[in-house]
Amino acid sequence: MALRGHRDSGKISIITAPTDKNQGNFRAILRYRAKGDALLKNALEGPGERNKYTSSTIQNEIIDSCNALILERVVSEVNAAKCFSVLADETADISGVEQVSLCVRYVDLTTLKIKEHFLQFVPTADVTGEGLAKVILNNLREFGIDKKYLRGQGYDGVAAMSGEFNGVQAHVMKNHPTALYVHCAAHSLNLAVSKASEVPEIRNCLGIVGQAHNFFSYPKRRDVLNKALAEAENIPKIKTLKKMCTTRWIERFDSVSDFKEIYVYVVDALSEVSEWKDRVTANEARSLVNGITQGKFIIALFVTAKLFALGYPLSKHLQKISIDLKEAVSLAEGTISEMQKLRNNAEDEFKEIFKQATLLANEVSAFIVIPRLTAHQRHRSNPGNQNTPEDYYRVTLFIPYVERFLSELKKRFIDHKEVLAGFQALFPNKEGSTPEEQQQFDKESQNNFEYLIKFYSEDFNDNPEIIIAERKLWFGKIFKEKIVPTNAMEALAIYDETWVYHWDPPTKQESMEWV
Repeated sequence: MALRGHRDSGKISIITAPTDKNQGNFRAILRYRAKGDALLKNALEGPGERNKYTSSTIQNEIIDSCNALILERVVSEVNAAKCFSVLADETADISGVEQVSLCVRYVDLTTLKIKEHFLQFVPTADVTGEGLAKVILNNLREFGIDKKYLRGQGYDGVAAMSGEFNGVQAHVMKNHPTALYVHCAAHSLNLAVSKASEVPEIRNCLGIVGQAHNFFSYPKRRDVLNKALAEAENIPKIKTLKKMCTTRWIERFDSVSDFKEIYVYVVDALSEVSEWKDRVTANEARSLVNGITQGKFIIALFVTAKLFALGYPLSKHLQKISIDLKEAVSLAEGTISEMQKLRNNAEDEFKEIFKQATLLANEVSAFIVIPRLTAHQRHRSNPGNQNTPEDYYRVTLFIPYVERFLSELKKRFIDHKEVLAGFQALFPNKEGSTPEEQQQFDKESQNNFEYLIKFYSEDFNDNPEIIIAERKLWFGKIFKEKIVPTNAMEALAIYDETWVYHWDPPTKQESMEWV
């Protein structure tokens, strides 16, 4: 919230209402507080103008003091956790200055909950990988955060941040080898949806939906749409078109879903506007009507809504603070599994989609037909032996989009799974596996865990054999209590220090007991 207003100088009168209503939140709060505080009221209304501590300079000092106190508290929690990840992104502010947003992610040891805290906006002139890495590391040191506890990095996928040789993550890992880079899972999903939506019919559909929203953003045109909605027999819950999200593609689900819900009324409104005397507006409306009443647009609208609906819950889960990498990969695999079912049952699934699209097309007197085919077609699909519109659009639109979506999701989350391999060794294999599968898992898990011990050797003071033995006891504990954690936070919740471990180096015998 903005602290200052347009006119925030001069004396503050508690009784008399200010002539300028926008004096800012700072003066408004002081005035409100002084109504019940005689000491503050006398100080504000008393003689003198330079002893009130209400000037813009003082306000800025108050902001800086609050910032310093909050930053100090966050830094103390991060250092107490002894393990944290840094999150960063870079963009230009309204004045054109490049700003780096620095955040930290760590476990609060008092509540055993994951916290994400914003630290500061840091201006920078060097947006190369090396320059941004220096900005991040130097500012972490200046804030007072002990960098020896840096164990993770989270950025988007642009080359300057994620580059293997000259990206930020590469330069940070030169000084902090255990600071693993994890590409933002939500951003990975966004890239997957963006790439998958390059299927021409899908791309054109989303473009037209965006144009329709922009068209009805003007009050006079919007009134026509509102009138069409008000005169409907069954008044829909949706009252307007939503703007397309420019950055998060999966968030466009709401825009597509709402457009599909009031599609008929949008066509009616555009048809009415196309009869206006204003030629420019009428021609634009007529062009939109022609676009959205095409069979391929209606099919693409339903297909897009179907697949976006599958990815939308994943997007919401990936943005939760408490989610960890294991859970993120598991959720992504669940979404991939559902899309694979969609692909395997493409004929039945698309039959239902085509049926619904045909019913909607009939309401606006549109027809879903096979487009004209030629012997040599370069810019659109031109399959042979497709005798019906349903077969044609299933082969040229539905299946390519589902396969592209699947391919992008699998590709984007492979890196996450590779990073997770070592940590997966801390969790037992899922129930119901065959003895052969269990044996294979145990062998791979043991190798991955030994690699993990070597990778984090500086964090362990014990003999590696002790750590391996402790893992066995950990498995024994969760199997005995029949509580198998699905993520790291659940594991921390059931972990306790009631196990006392004994190790006899000469005999290499291990044992444990409860206290």
